[in-house]
Amino acid sequence: MCKKIILSFLSLYWIGSMFVFAGDNIMKIHDITATAGDVITVELEIINDDEFVGFNLDIPLPPEFDYVEGTSALHRDVDHFFSFDIIDGNTVRMMSASFTVTPFVGNDGVVVSFDLKTPVTAGSYTLDILNAVIVSSDVENILTGVIPGTITLEPEEYMLTLTVDPEMAGVVEADPDQEYYTMGDLIELRAIAYEGYLFDGWDGDAEHLDDATAAETTLTMPAGDVELTAAFVLQDYSLTVFTDPAGSGDVETEPDQDAYNMGDLIELRAIAHEGYLFDGWEGDTEHLDDASAAETTLSMPAGDIGLTAKFITDDTAIAETDIAGFRLFPNPARSTLFIVSEGPFIREATVVDMLGKVVYSQSVQGHRHEIDVSGFRTGNYFIWITSEEKLQTQRIQVIR
Repeated sequence: MCKKIILSFLSLYWIGSMFVFAGDNIMKIHDITATAGDVITVELEIINDDEFVGFNLDIPLPPEFDYVEGTSALHRDVDHFFSFDIIDGNTVRMMSASFTVTPFVGNDGVVVSFDLKTPVTAGSYTLDILNAVIVSSDVENILTGVIPGTITLEPEEYMLTLTVDPEMAGVVEADPDQEYYTMGDLIELRAIAYEGYLFDGWDGDAEHLDDATAAETTLTMPAGDVELTAAFVLQDYSLTVFTDPAGSGDVETEPDQDAYNMGDLIELRAIAHEGYLFDGWEGDTEHLDDASAAETTLSMPAGDIGLTAKFITDDTAIAETDIAGFRLFPNPARSTLFIVSEGPFIREATVVDMLGKVVYSQSVQGHRHEIDVSGFRTGNYFIWITSEEKLQTQRIQVIR
């Protein structure tokens, strides 16, 4: 009896045109929506008004869909055997029956499930049902209809992470600017350098860029997350220093180099030649700590700098200066300035800078006085000498 049922069942597979209708007995593949590239589970359902003991069918798989080995499973079964094979390249062929002619359980629900690996290409795909048979206990085909399934694959979304190096050196703009992208999206990138910096190229997943050396370039989104870093470097600027008049002095810079970057600190020292006195800085002096001092610090801005050290003829540039009964020496002075009176007592000595600020003042009762100028900034000053008879003024210079 069992052998007869199996043989009859197999014959129904090949001559599936013989149908006996009692109620609705439908074979249906459930629709699926997933992300392209995912593994999906296909579910075959039989909705039956009549009892059935077996079934068989073919499902041609769309191109680039691959069966995941070992994932096929039979459901609603009792003592049914199950055969599941891939034939003709990429067609699923399945068959199930009971040697004891035992019906499947229930009137609806999934009878077979299996997994497929989907392609990365988004789109809509159809799973057709071919050569279908639903077998009754009388070994008759009671199938009344099939409903193919539709697989909708949505594009997988990937993240684009953009950073800059060093931080705060610039910014990166993306167009369109969104949280996620899909494979094949074209994203326009623009690296914008902040003041004092230059764009120096893209690091990271730069193989997906049209031009990894251009600040404005196009990214073609691959099937995966992308990380890109816009690299910036400090821009070089020049420092040009002049003396006026020519030959009146020299300017030393520390460090002494061909180019500087924004934020560099450069020590400047104006050195007067014999017969001249330093008289201040001209040019881009807003970047100097003190534009009146021969020794000062330049904070390099984001731009080229031009400075001129001004010098004037030094009418007092002798080792010893005589003024109406007083001697000042040495002038210029490096560490100590001596005042000697050949007549009246010296009552007071006051030193002011070129801006009129008092930098030294001392009461004196005698014919001789010493002033420690080692702590003075280099440059020009005026000294006021008050005696018992009068007030006298003289220009002095402090050098190193």
